[in-house]
Amino acid sequence: MKLLSRQFLTLESSDKKLALAFAGIGIISVILTTTVFPSLLILQASVTLLLASAIYLFLRTRRRVSPIGEDEGKSTSTTLLQPHISKLLDITFWGLLIAGLIILSQGLYARPLSFLILVSIMSSILAVQIFAGKNTAYCLIKIVIIGLLLRATAYYQFPGMVGYDSVAEVNFLSQLVANGHIGDFMKGYQHYPLAYYLTASTSFITGLGAKDSFFVLGIIEVISLVFLFLIGRQLFNEKTGLLAVVIMAVFDWHTRWGFYVKAMTLGIAWVPIIIYLLLNSRRKGNPTFLILGILSMFLIVLTHTFVTTVLLVILFFSWLIFRILRNIQSKKEFEPPITLNIVSEERLYHQW
Repeated sequence: MKLLSRQFLTLESSDKKLALAFAGIGIISVILTTTVFPSLLILQASVTLLLASAIYLFLRTRRRVSPIGEDEGKSTSTTLLQPHISKLLDITFWGLLIAGLIILSQGLYARPLSFLILVSIMSSILAVQIFAGKNTAYCLIKIVIIGLLLRATAYYQFPGMVGYDSVAEVNFLSQLVANGHIGDFMKGYQHYPLAYYLTASTSFITGLGAKDSFFVLGIIEVISLVFLFLIGRQLFNEKTGLLAVVIMAVFDWHTRWGFYVKAMTLGIAWVPIIIYLLLNSRRKGNPTFLILGILSMFLIVLTHTFVTTVLLVILFFSWLIFRILRNIQSKKEFEPPITLNIVSEERLYHQW
């Protein structure tokens, strides 16, 4: 126990100095941007840095060591929050969710600023709970809820589709459902029919209209973030994986693919799935992951060319970087088979 205490003291002395330094920088920046060099953007960044440092220093004082498995008396874990504070944050999270839904119900085709503020607070609470070591599955459920909430509220904010491409692709879907087969009416997209097969199947099975059926792509995009968590957990740890998923769930550029829905949305959802499968095929030596990875790569080619190109770039440089590291460190790490890249590139070339 004494050794464990000394380790925590060593860690705390370094992170405390770093947090205090960032807080000092934040204070100085706020003073300068409000007096000498007026800049709203820098002021916002400074206030964010100051608040983040202050919150961390506060939470740091709440850290405690609690035993796990008292029978063994050997394992310990660190948590930043007392149980009653954790429960209070839980209640606040779900209360804000209910308040946000009530705000949305007050107006048709509207998403007030107050709703976005509540979602931002919910995301912050979730980030604190992740740092505090909250149950992983519980946090993932909350992340999926926030991700779906942000995308669905924007998607259904308008009676029609958002964006020119989305309007055209929903028209393709309507004609596909009416004709029952892929045809020239889809123009170049007849070579990439996977997203339309999926949405058309949804329309046939559920009886939903074209707009509602197309949103299934947005739901898949949110659920695919779970694979990002699995990648982060394998390469780093659970908290890193969860934080990565929170960021991607609320990141504005990534969120737009959940309401600016088109075939590319499904392609983006494929990327973390394929990377996870290839990563496991090399690490675990299980041929099942490799087979699923190869099949997934053919499916992403049938989804969208641009996302396929991005994935090929990611895989190639992953292979190249890890090959260099293996030679430097004499340690074999994740190495995506180059044959997968060759097969995908050939298929992409013929499609283009």
